[in-house]
Amino acid sequence: MNITKPVYKHDCEECIFLGNLSYSGRWVPQGVISVDLYYHHGTIPTFIARYGDDGPEYFSGFQIDWVLRDDMRDYPLLEAFKRAVKKEIVTFRLDKGYEYNWIMQFQKEDGYLWAD
Repeated sequence: MNITKPVYKHDCEECIFLGNLSYSGRWVPQGVISVDLYYHHGTIPTFIARYGDDGPEYFSGFQIDWVLRDDMRDYPLLEAFKRAVKKEIVTFRLDKGYEYNWIMQFQKEDGYLWAD
């Protein structure tokens, strides 16, 4: 499915549409066949997967360890993260020091940075 515009209503002006994903797995209610993926670059940056038009028909969040977990491979929010990195909407850097430290940095188009 190659969809270039959102399938479901989403009224947040701070979200960047990352495309649609054919999906009917364990993370969405039965009967859902696709999700719209977004990056929200508001006060608290996050990723969103919308699976319906009603306000609460979505899930959101992100944890960097999902990238390494086999049980999260089919998670739509991980796909949203990958698309945002590919489009250079967010940057990801792994630094090595005494221990490995994860550094996640989100950058809006106007240069605002947010790090966890």
